[in-house]
Amino acid sequence: MSKLCRFKHVLVVGGLLFPSLFAAADDAASFAPRVEQWGIQELALRSQRTYANPFADVSIQARFRSQGKETTVDGFCDGHQTWKIRFMPETSGTWTFTTISVDPDLNEKSGSFVADRPGSGNHGPVILPHSQSIRGYEPHLSGLERRRIRVGALCTQPKRSLSIA
Repeated sequence: MSKLCRFKHVLVVGGLLFPSLFAAADDAASFAPRVEQWGIQELALRSQRTYANPFADVSIQARFRSQGKETTVDGFCDGHQTWKIRFMPETSGTWTFTTISVDPDLNEKSGSFVADRPGSGNHGPVILPHSQSIRGYEPHLSGLERRRIRVGALCTQPKRSLSIA
């Protein structure tokens, strides 16, 4: 028996005897180890369970923590037994997260990542105070830049009559 055949044989037998060793990768949330401040961190989790309506039957959240700040974010079903949670870190530094779900496969998954300082073109989201007009100058969350937002005309299509035969 060749070395390659023996190796494949060991993998197959090992997978049958110790399936948890090979399932461990699916058990954890996948996410980027580093993102920019004000960038998007996306957690992707998989469940082995099937649901009649996973969009309504399963809820998922993640609690993100850094430097004494805590933020809870709702997630969503992305189809194919995959759920996602997207988060924008407001500050640079190390962030930790823990998931909360009614599905045991998605519940209490945890990890940490680093939010690096924003890049030169990243000024954060535009903030719109209630007292400020959308046609005026709008500050970015970073406070570094103000930009004028141009509001375009709304386009509408003429109403069409439907004939039902």
